[in-house]
Amino acid sequence: MAASNRSFEDVWRSCRDHLWRIAWLICNDADLADDIVAAAVARSWRRWDQLTIDDPEAYLRRAVVNEATDRLRGRGRDRRWAIRRTGDGRGQYTVIDAAVDRTDLAGALEKLPVGQRAVIVLRYWADLTEQATAEALDVSVGTVKSRTSRALATLAVDLGRPSHDTA
Repeated sequence: MAASNRSFEDVWRSCRDHLWRIAWLICNDADLADDIVAAAVARSWRRWDQLTIDDPEAYLRRAVVNEATDRLRGRGRDRRWAIRRTGDGRGQYTVIDAAVDRTDLAGALEKLPVGQRAVIVLRYWADLTEQATAEALDVSVGTVKSRTSRALATLAVDLGRPSHDTA
């Protein structure tokens, strides 16, 4: 199907929340995610009638990922330049630091048993309730709660952060 066979507005309405969430997961900054999605969508909208693609949602997803990657590279260059120029950079939590944290989190998630990883992704990335997560995994709500608790405790240890259960 050509992109022009579906109106841009229809495609945008069907995937805008998903696009924003992708941008946010990449950059960990809600305002920056808004900017990334707006820039990627504006660029795609300008040439929408000229595109011939089978999956317009995938095209927009890729545009968002590309825009996020470009922006984060730029911020990394800007930060490195500022540190070289001023010799300072300590005490500031930057997008680069957030990217390192996400990389650490991805590694820690991979270490979890599949059941715990699935619960964490469904509960915290897909924003499902405990009940919806239980239904999706065909387990009890109690199993979801216990897997979540164990996974969060393991992640806290792996990431070197205090657990919420400690006093």
